[in-house]
Amino acid sequence: MLVSRRSCAYEVDLALEHLKHTQANDLIIFDRNDLSIIFLASMVKLNRQFVGRCSKSSVQSAQQLFKQHIIDSKKATLTANGEVKKKCKILGLDEQITVRFVRITLSTGETEVLVTS
Repeated sequence: MLVSRRSCAYEVDLALEHLKHTQANDLIIFDRNDLSIIFLASMVKLNRQFVGRCSKSSVQSAQQLFKQHIIDSKKATLTANGEVKKKCKILGLDEQITVRFVRITLSTGETEVLVTS
């Protein structure tokens, strides 16, 4: 019998806990569900290098790279709004961060967009 359980923890909160165990020369690699301005701003604040996959419903800059095939890489400034902005202030994080988005084509022909420091 398959039992469905609701998660008791938000993935980004768990990822933030993992950041406490990283060091300056570590490369943080994450998947689609961890992409949040709070998570990215936390890595920037800790001066960590990072790369992660973006979903097609991710931030606008990533969506644009999924849709077009002219530009392969672009810098973007992400800005926290609303509740996320309030949480950034509480955590002492920058409300604006600049990251790079990179579009790659896999050997299968599938397009991936990565966000990186």
